[in-house]
This record gives sequence, C-alpha cells and structure tokens, in this order.
Amino acid sequence: MIGLEAALAQAGPRVAAWDRSIEGDGSLTVVAITRDTATLLARERVPKAERAALEQRLRDHRILIGNTFRNCDYVWVVEDEHCAVVKIEGGVVAEAIGANLMVTGRRVNIHNIKSIVSFVDAADIAHRGVKVNLADGSQMIVAEEHDQAPSFDPTYGRQNLEIDAGWIVALGHDLATNLGIAHHDEIWDRVTQPIGMGRDSGTDRLIDGVIDAYNRWDDPDRVAKRQARVAAVEARDKVILDQAYIESGQRGDAPMDVAVAKMAAYFAGRIEREVAPTGTFTSIYQPLPEIDNGGYVALDLKPGAGDRRVLELRIESPSGENKRSEVVREGTDADLARYLRSPELVEQLLPLMEKLTEETRESR
Repeated sequence: MIGLEAALAQAGPRVAAWDRSIEGDGSLTVVAITRDTATLLARERVPKAERAALEQRLRDHRILIGNTFRNCDYVWVVEDEHCAVVKIEGGVVAEAIGANLMVTGRRVNIHNIKSIVSFVDAADIAHRGVKVNLADGSQMIVAEEHDQAPSFDPTYGRQNLEIDAGWIVALGHDLATNLGIAHHDEIWDRVTQPIGMGRDSGTDRLIDGVIDAYNRWDDPDRVAKRQARVAAVEARDKVILDQAYIESGQRGDAPMDVAVAKMAAYFAGRIEREVAPTGTFTSIYQPLPEIDNGGYVALDLKPGAGDRRVLELRIESPSGENKRSEVVREGTDADLARYLRSPELVEQLLPLMEKLTEETRESR
C-alpha cells in the first residue's frame, strides 16, 4: 500500500470505500481499478472532523465513493449513476450496464433476476457470499469467500458467523436496493422487497452503456438521496452489530452497567421464548463482558427442583483452568425474567462478577 495521500495523487479510476461496520467507523479503503485488476492503495482511519473535507477532496479527484465492511475483500459502488462490485486484487466482478447486469463476463437482463441472496453454504459455513437467483432457476455468484477460521476454531458457531459474514448482508442489501430487486438474507432468514428505488423500464431503455458516475454528483437531489441511503445502511448495520455484540457478550464502548443490563434483558426474552414454564429443559446461557482479565463470563439458566429454575453466574480464567460459579437467584421462568430486567440485577451482579473474577485470578 502507498498511503492515502499518495492514493489521492495517483492517476486513473479509483474507488474510496468507507467501512460501514460499527467498529470500522472512519476507516477508508482506496482501490485502483481497471477492468481486470484492482489494487489496494490505502486503508486508513480518518478522524471524524476531517471526513467532510476528505470527501470533497475525493470528489475533486473524481474518485468514486463506495462502501466496504470490516476487512472483507470487496468494495462496491451503488449509486444511481453506477453500480459495480470490485474484488480487491481481483478486479471488477459485477457491474450494472444499462438494463443488464454483468457478472464475471455473463450478461443478464435485470428483469430476469428474481432476487439477490446473501448466502451461507448449508454444508460449509466457511463458504459464504452474495449470489444472483435468476427467473430460470440458475444462479450466478457475485462475491464469495472461504473463511479459514471455522477450520481451526472448534468453538466457531452462529455468533462468529453473524459477525464475520456481516459483509455479505451489507453488499447483498446495497446491490438489491440499487437494482430494485428483492434481497434474501440467509443469515437472518429474511427477505426485503424493493421499495421503488430500482431502475424503472423507462430508465433501462434510455441507458445504453456505462453511465458516467461523476455527472451530476453534486446535484442537491442526488446528494439527498445518497445521504438517505448512507443513513439507512448505517442504521441497519448498527442494529445488526448491536445484536451481535449482545449475543456474544461484547460491550464495545458501552459502560459495563449498561451493557450488562442489555444482555440480561435479552436473556430474559430468550427464557420467555425458549423455556417452557413447566417441565425439564436444556440449559441455556448468556455471555457477559469480562471484567479485566480476559476470562469468560456468562449467566447460566439450569433446571431446579420442580418447576423452579436456577440462575447462575459462571466465570473462567483465560486458560480455563480456574473456574468459579455462584447461584444468583432461583425461581420460576417469570420470576427470573422479571429479575433480569430489574435494576436490582445490575446492582447485585457487578460486585459478584468482580468477586469471582478476582478469585479466578488468584486461584492456582
């Protein structure tokens, strides 16, 4: 990589892609593109106070502004004027040209596309990406990856997948929205129908080639639409990442008491949905943020006597050798759900977390 300033000075087509993930706030990736290659020029974090001025410089250098997500291998530009997906160190893999979508050399009419799918291979969660479902039943893969993490991490599961595969949801949603096509998100098993944002048939007939992405960039109506789309993507990404953080016990920048309260309330909802009021059940758990030693912290719900349940706090040292647990409360499903949503929970739990963390640190 040559750095941001050198990337701005370089000649030729370029894409500057903002990282739309929560943890990527302010990260900018710059890629030089041709029809056959895409070279990573820079990847730097831009202070918030400097971003507006930098975007103006990007426009002045006629650099396309697009999106990416965390450290995925793809950047994409999805504006009314231009729609393209670029693989870093690979080249342009998909591009909307007039009424057609070109995917790795194959041309299909947009009206023959049934849906854009953010997919996860049912036989191999390491294989995931974005594909096009055609009306004739065939498919075309736009972007994909074969993640190595599941092969060497025996604990790799749903929560890891939701975080690592966030890019396929973001790319699939943006591409489907631009084309005016339904988006099927297999990670969250939901289908989003287009809301009048795709190209209409009149536009398709008028567009006969690649539209100059720089024309009318600063028109007020274009700016307003672009800002609305960016805001919608940011809001959606925040919801997805917040949910993933809660489910995996990560607090991010949230204060400890706020994070624990959110996770406890989420666990209360799981108890109400997943645990029958009477009879036996399989224990469930909710990860919590670590205190300061990098260990594992969780609330466990276990069967008790009769229809009573046992809510237990469990802490393990980073090595897993030192473990402590303590019963927090016993009661029915309803009793414990109310308790988990109450201020009393945080007041009781935080000192207990600190106590057990200290015991696992000192125990040998």
